[in-house]
Amino acid sequence: MQTSPRRRIGHESHPECAGSRICIREVDLLCPEAVESQKTFIDEREAIHKKAFRKWLNAKLQKATPPIEVKDLIEDLRDGHVLLTLMETLFSTQLPREKGKMRFHKLTNLSTALKFLEQNGVKIVGISNYDIADGISRAILGLVWSIILRFQVQGPFQETKSDVKVKDFHVEKELLGWCQDVLDG
Repeated sequence: MQTSPRRRIGHESHPECAGSRICIREVDLLCPEAVESQKTFIDEREAIHKKAFRKWLNAKLQKATPPIEVKDLIEDLRDGHVLLTLMETLFSTQLPREKGKMRFHKLTNLSTALKFLEQNGVKIVGISNYDIADGISRAILGLVWSIILRFQVQGPFQETKSDVKVKDFHVEKELLGWCQDVLDG
């Protein structure tokens, strides 16, 4: 019976690790410092995503009437109004919305936005209106990433069967350029 090799994780405070990014201790012997280091890395990456995605949303929502500014990505998207306004701005259309502040109204607005996104080619897998209303950051970041991917990156490129590899290269190049522009500011 062959066993799989054990994963190594990043850790820098063990003397035997000699300051490398890879901890030579095995996963089943995780020390609290290694676990904390991993959590810190994940939190930093999430903060970077929130900042970049918020900037993209604000750039698009400046064209709305009246302009809207997203200050807290997670909290501001929970009621569905910002998503509906974003869809109205991107598609130059008017969408129905619930005016109340109860959970039912928020879920209805989010459901309207998600259905509209799916009808317009945004892939929404594993994201529900409940996840967004509950403020689950992973779901909200995934949704915003799907929107960015569809409208910022894939939008300019029309896919044909003969140009799939060329399209993929251009999408990656466009995405890299956009990330560099957003993160500089």
